Amino acid sequence: MKMLILHSSFPKIFFLFIALVLISKISLCNENKQILFSNELIGKQIDTKTFKLQNGMKYTSFRVDGGFKTSINKYGTYECSVNIINNQNDKLVKSDYICEFKDQDKLRFWSIGKRLEGSEQDIAAGKYQIIDGEGFWKKYVGVQCLYGIEYVDKFYFSSQNCKN
Repeated sequence: MKMLILHSSFPKIFFLFIALVLISKISLCNENKQILFSNELIGKQIDTKTFKLQNGMKYTSFRVDGGFKTSINKYGTYECSVNIINNQNDKLVKSDYICEFKDQDKLRFWSIGKRLEGSEQDIAAGKYQIIDGEGFWKKYVGVQCLYGIEYVDKFYFSSQNCKN
């Protein structure tokens, strides 16, 4: 009798096992997207304007100009326009930006991104997406990049990984 029960449930257990293996493989494929290139940026904050409200909130707008170097032998300059909102405790509420990059061949690409909410001013993480590009960069439109950024005396230092 026990043998019969085990035998009748075997197809169900086998099917469940196969389903779990397939789901885990699909999950791992989505999580482990291939890094297309890495990017190192150094830039300086310029043209800063801050509005301090009576309730303690701060609205800041500034530009960042600097240089970049990638793992795919592309390097050049970049410029970003950044908008930041901080709460009464100086914690980040919202930060979004757009950047224009120009490589050594004068080809440009543009990205939009945001920092993670609650980040400190000095050190943060975020993500951006390449939204447009010329020539070589067209194939990277839609690519998302994750970054870490550190801020020291109006200079930004950032390491980035861009994945498909």
